[in-house]
Amino acid sequence: MHNRTSVSHAPAGRTFLKYLLPSLIGLLAISSASIVDGIFIGRYEGETALAAINLLIPIFSMYAGLFYMLAVGGSVSAGKWIGEQNLDDSSAIFSKTLIALALISILFAGSSFLLADALYGLLGAQDSLKELLNDYFKTLLPFLPIQALSVGLYFFVRIAGKPALASAALIAAAVLNIALDYLFIAKLDLGLYGAALATGLSQLSALLVLLLYFFQRDKILHFSTRQKNWSSLAASAFNGLSEFINEMSAGTVAFIINLLIIKQLGTQGLAAFSLVNYTMFIGLLVSFSIADCLQALSSQCYGAKQWDQLRRFLLIALASSISVGIAFSALLLSSADSIMAVFIKGQNPELLEQAMLFASILWPVFILNGLNITLSAYLTALHKAAASSLIALCRSLILPLLFITLFINFLPEYSPVLSITLAEGFTLIVAILLYWRFRISRMKAKN
Repeated sequence: MHNRTSVSHAPAGRTFLKYLLPSLIGLLAISSASIVDGIFIGRYEGETALAAINLLIPIFSMYAGLFYMLAVGGSVSAGKWIGEQNLDDSSAIFSKTLIALALISILFAGSSFLLADALYGLLGAQDSLKELLNDYFKTLLPFLPIQALSVGLYFFVRIAGKPALASAALIAAAVLNIALDYLFIAKLDLGLYGAALATGLSQLSALLVLLLYFFQRDKILHFSTRQKNWSSLAASAFNGLSEFINEMSAGTVAFIINLLIIKQLGTQGLAAFSLVNYTMFIGLLVSFSIADCLQALSSQCYGAKQWDQLRRFLLIALASSISVGIAFSALLLSSADSIMAVFIKGQNPELLEQAMLFASILWPVFILNGLNITLSAYLTALHKAAASSLIALCRSLILPLLFITLFINFLPEYSPVLSITLAEGFTLIVAILLYWRFRISRMKAKN
């Protein structure tokens, strides 16, 4: 039999780079496309349009949470079975996950379209924003099943040993998104409708590239609609619960932060917060790419019981996260004003000053977030769903809400952003304790 567990025996540094570089390039391409979205929207449509898109974050976080829970949980289970050379079960979970993603996303798209106005009210949108929200949200909803399948295929294709193909899909989507943004927003003046259409068509291009996996002669995952034992999907989804919690909690906290910022600082404050989010986006996605790489490799090492190789991958991931965090923190502190100025047309010193104050509070998040995400990915790869989910809950829901409550009366204008930084710091303590409980030497002794 062909050796399917090569990652558990290959040189750790070279293998990590083989998975990381395509993932990093792909995710950076996607992040750059998202940032270009922000630049086009901010410069051609104004700060109100930026604020409108920011209001939709909780809804898209809910969608992403379910998609990632299914995709990450399923791909980690597939990775473990690939490590054990059990290709039938890995193909079965691959098929079940894609079917579930398609059905759930169609249900979400239809119900969200019908309930759009109610959702806007729930998000606290002012009447002046509803037309902008409709232009963006209702245009993007028909593409939701395409996005769901793209997310699923991306994670499974990487686990199946094709990280370059997975990243090529992201790069293709990013390039098309930037080109269509220019055409639809700058040239045709289609506003947020054009921005949403560009995003949707770029997701379609990503899916088309990922579908090339099914034409690979050496593919190890095979799709079939005839499946039994659907309880295995629930078990794998539970292992991806931390991803769901991350996204859902982030959406919940974003909803609360948006309401507080609007109340304290108005639409301009929300626009300033949006600027900081765009500025931080690349650094955070680099951290996610490191964690995704660790997850893909560690799940196969876990299945093959290659503990020393697992330790090497974890150390490389942690060192990479720290290095990236320090680099991006320094960049944010030294050049945030220049970076954020790109997103707005003309001079708006008050908006930039507000955004800079937010940035001065949020910069430690780069380092803390990367370490928390990496340790959570390690625990997910070892099928420690409860521990991984606890990290996710602490950093994205429990602690942010706790710190918002503590500081809202003393620092009302800055309690939302201060809560994010403090939550990541205290979560790191929890993450280290959980790692110690499930450290590699103890896992090796038990297995």
